[in-house]
Amino acid sequence: MIILCPGGFCGMSPKAGATVAAVYMILVTNMYLIFEVGHLERAMMDMAQIKPFNLTKVGKMLPYCYYTAITLAVMTYPVCVFLIYSVHKRLYMGMFAYVAWITFYDLANCLVVALAYRISKEAWFSLSPLEWFGLATRIPMDCFWLAFVVTYAYLTKGRVRLCSLLGTLCHLDVMSP
Repeated sequence: MIILCPGGFCGMSPKAGATVAAVYMILVTNMYLIFEVGHLERAMMDMAQIKPFNLTKVGKMLPYCYYTAITLAVMTYPVCVFLIYSVHKRLYMGMFAYVAWITFYDLANCLVVALAYRISKEAWFSLSPLEWFGLATRIPMDCFWLAFVVTYAYLTKGRVRLCSLLGTLCHLDVMSP
């Protein structure tokens, strides 16, 4: 538990950090969606100009890469709201579900960008550097914020287990900042 900094770090308690993690992800998802829609429009315009590529099966896959990325991003909103609810109600399983989703989301986005890169190479145009930059900066930041979520989930899980072992009703406001 000491490794996870139960007292917090960067001036934030684990509870505050977990809440900020959800707000951060909502804001980043907004920005990501704006860029992905723009990238999709640019890719569609480029594909329309390259007629032979547009007729191949590989060429028809490129929009689906962007559709997948946009769908994953939209699905992230309820997960973030659920994290805020889980932090407020101290539901550690909800916090662990958020960690699992963000891990899956980042891995899926890596695969989508790699696949889009591979397809775009055959289309004679390149992906926007913002796609790579966005992915490269978001993943380390997600890891930073996930540390708060995991720490608070473990602290909450430990308090719930302690209360059930004692057989008493514990008031869990001790962990509030």
